Amino acid sequence: MALTASQQLSLYARVLPFDRHLMEQAGDEVVIGIVYQSGFPESRRAKEAILEAVDQTLVEIAQVPTRFIAVDVPTAAALGDALERHQPDVLYVAPLRSIAIGAVREMCERHQVASITGVPDYVDRGVAVGIGERGGKPEILVNKDVADALGMDFAARFLRLVTVR
Repeated sequence: MALTASQQLSLYARVLPFDRHLMEQAGDEVVIGIVYQSGFPESRRAKEAILEAVDQTLVEIAQVPTRFIAVDVPTAAALGDALERHQPDVLYVAPLRSIAIGAVREMCERHQVASITGVPDYVDRGVAVGIGERGGKPEILVNKDVADALGMDFAARFLRLVTVR
C-alpha cells in the first residue's frame, strides 16, 4: 500500500461523497466492509491499520456516520456470502493472496457494492477506486469501466481531477 491507513481514510472521506449513487443509497450511515484474509499477514496488518485509524479519527462521509466492519474471506465464495450477510455500501479491499481481484469485481458487481483499495495495482485488475502515490504525492485512481459497472456515479468535474484508467 502506497499510503498509510490514516492518509487513505482521509482521502476516501473526501472522495466517496463524489459518488452520487452512494450518497443517495447510504441513508443514515455508510457501511464500509474491509475484506481481508486472516491467514495472510499483509492482509491482516492492513485491516488492523485501517481499524486503528478509524479508532483514532471520527470518519464521516459527507457528514453521514460511517461504520467499518472487518470481513475475513478465505475464498471468493465466502466473499459472496459476506456481502449478502453484511450488505456494505462500500468494500475496502486489503491485500489478498488466494482470491483473484477479478472475483472480487464479480461479487461487487453482483451485489452493486462500490469497491476501494489502498493497493494501486488492484485498480487495473478490477477495483473501482484506489489510492496510490506519484512523485511523493497522493494519487486517486479510478477504473471508470468498473465504477460504471458497480453503479458508481462520479461527476465529470471529479473525474478530471483524478487519474482515470
